[in-house]
Amino acid sequence: GAARRFRGRGLDAGFVVQDAQRLALADASVDVVTCRFGIMFFPEPRVALAEAFRVLLPGGRAAFLIWGPIADNPMFEVTRGAIDAVLGSAPPPFDPFRHAAPGLLADDFAAAGFEEYAERDLSFERHAKAGEPFWRAPLEMTGGSRLADLDPAARDRLDAEVVRRLKPYRSGDGY
Repeated sequence: GAARRFRGRGLDAGFVVQDAQRLALADASVDVVTCRFGIMFFPEPRVALAEAFRVLLPGGRAAFLIWGPIADNPMFEVTRGAIDAVLGSAPPPFDPFRHAAPGLLADDFAAAGFEEYAERDLSFERHAKAGEPFWRAPLEMTGGSRLADLDPAARDRLDAEVVRRLKPYRSGDGY
């Protein structure tokens, strides 16, 4: 993982994986706290951000990467639609897009004690080859426990529905 990549570049850094809402770290003990596409899954994001604030050294930095609005994430629109079409509509157990509107994550940073914070929009296009099940990770994130006990036939129907819904994004041998 990250530690191996850092060592491969001659960098010295420590990495710790923990429950973000209950960090087993001393107050003011780390330079950086980072979370890539995770905070939107936390039951209480402000608790996690308060923990990040607590363990940061003065002048330390926290960086959290979240998904923008679902309308800007067509892969999730496709997978949500496919799940609803095959398994029936059901509200998700949580909304991973709950911080998508500008200012919502900043509000949580402020509530957690941060005095300086900024949001920045990062956009990119992902390209994937046709024939590869590149949609599986977003499908699992979207469907969660609803997909845990699917029989192979239902899984095949779900994959076929995803592929059908991806057709507007197809270009040549990829998406």
